[in-house]
Amino acid sequence: MKNQLIIPTNVIINADDFGLNIKRNQAITKCFQKELINSTSIMPNMLSFKEAIVSAKDYNFQENIGLHACITEGKSLTDLSKTPFVDKEGFFIKKQVYKPTLFLSKSVRHLLKIEVVAQLEALKKSGIKPTHINTHHDIHELPWLLPIFLNISKKHKIKLRVSQIWIDGKNSLKPLYRKLVNGVYKYHKLNFTDYFETLEIYKKKRLQKTDPYKITEIMVHPDLDRSGRITDSLESGDLEKVILILFDQ
Repeated sequence: MKNQLIIPTNVIINADDFGLNIKRNQAITKCFQKELINSTSIMPNMLSFKEAIVSAKDYNFQENIGLHACITEGKSLTDLSKTPFVDKEGFFIKKQVYKPTLFLSKSVRHLLKIEVVAQLEALKKSGIKPTHINTHHDIHELPWLLPIFLNISKKHKIKLRVSQIWIDGKNSLKPLYRKLVNGVYKYHKLNFTDYFETLEIYKKKRLQKTDPYKITEIMVHPDLDRSGRITDSLESGDLEKVILILFDQ
């Protein structure tokens, strides 16, 4: 039976990690079938990328896909062996991305840019016109990576995900920095939406009511439990039920 969920026109519910593995692909496809989401972002460097593309075309959501650029997991599409980003087999080493000193070299920045563009081109060659760019673990907002993604966004005319803004009680400077980053996106008119939130933060703010003329992206990570129920890999509970309750259906 089809849900009666109607996602507000100023809300984009985006499922990250499409292509990560078969189970994630199945969960995201199921979410589209149930109309729980209206967007996803895909990882071209993962083993289940091709299977994800087939599912998108089979279930007719190929026009709702963005690039989930990844340099923290999986295997690189280009040769990064002369950089610290990958191991001997070419698999990304997550912790290296968080070392700003590695990105001071012009040649290293260039190689990283080539990798991200290769992932973008892999998506285009599969027959998908990407709606936007975001990144696995949101590394595009890091100050030493931000210029690379701004350059790619401008050159390829594809908009970027803005940053989440919240105060977690540990670092009061982080929200200020993210506001600055969002200001840069918006100044260059590269922002995909006006706001970017988790389900929990969106529930508290109810942005579609308080700011109906602004567009909000809500990030989810659909997965399937052993019974086939749709869950979220980062948040507990029944994802389908949470979304339906959130929009008062």
